[in-house]
Amino acid sequence: MWFILFLIVIGITFMVVDALNKNKSNQSSLNNLLQGERVTKIHRNNVTNTSLFYNEDNNEIGVITDNRKNKIKHKDILQVELTEDESSLTRTKRGSQAAGVAIGSLLGVAGAVIGGLSAKQEHISKVRKIGLRLVVNDTSNPVREVTLHNFGVLRDKDSEEYQTAYKESYEWFKLIEVLIHQADKEDESQVSTVN
Repeated sequence: MWFILFLIVIGITFMVVDALNKNKSNQSSLNNLLQGERVTKIHRNNVTNTSLFYNEDNNEIGVITDNRKNKIKHKDILQVELTEDESSLTRTKRGSQAAGVAIGSLLGVAGAVIGGLSAKQEHISKVRKIGLRLVVNDTSNPVREVTLHNFGVLRDKDSEEYQTAYKESYEWFKLIEVLIHQADKEDESQVSTVN
């Protein structure tokens, strides 16, 4: 009996040490990828090993997934959606005609499918994950999904954990919405200068 208990304790100890080492390794990789960046705001999801950061100097959003950094200039963000379990809660699109044409040409049929899927309206009281869906001006990879919070199991929307995660996710959504608005203003300014 004591031997079995001893083996269980040893097994749990190894699992904890392994998890701590992986977390330390992931943090080190993240630090290397962010070297030289002036990061104004950052979110790190340890479950999906994904990070989202904002560089105010360059006015860009960065997404780090699988130890690859992808930076997106604010003018290249065409749309942002706040999602729960792949369903869209709210969405903001670029307002300029140029952005509208770009969204249509980038997404085509895929955009119609995404729009149709996100159009569902239903009351859901429990959520497994919260994220952002970005549509960017990139013909090879126009849709970027970023899971900000992955609870692993369904969480009640009334729970403190959900409320905290939602608030942070909504702040990221609003930040990107501001970047879209700034890009629209810059486009309007360029059009009025030409006329």
